[in-house]
Amino acid sequence: MAIKTNQSGAIKDEFNFSTLGIWIKLYLVALCAFSLILSIVMVSIVIKKGGVHPAALVAAVSGLCGYAYWHLWAVSRRKVKHITTLAVLNLIIGGNILGCLMMFFIRQSAVKEISSNK
Repeated sequence: MAIKTNQSGAIKDEFNFSTLGIWIKLYLVALCAFSLILSIVMVSIVIKKGGVHPAALVAAVSGLCGYAYWHLWAVSRRKVKHITTLAVLNLIIGGNILGCLMMFFIRQSAVKEISSNK
């Protein structure tokens, strides 16, 4: 990973969310917004109908938000192995072919950025 220092001599990480392209940022923001909306819907359904243990609801919402955060972290930090894993999980668990393809395109972009910074 490429590391640069700023004027004060402190090390700063070059790979972060602000250095991503606009389309990748939009994808990640949409993914996080969708996860938040889905979490709110899950909670509202459980509140109306009941019958679900609160720990199960907390686990489901935490898992959904954690999955979105994993996407955000892996793509922002250009973690190629994590991006590949997420692409495969999109396909296997969610049956999300479009999400899988998008993650592989993001992976290719990350590989190019990493190789150009070496």
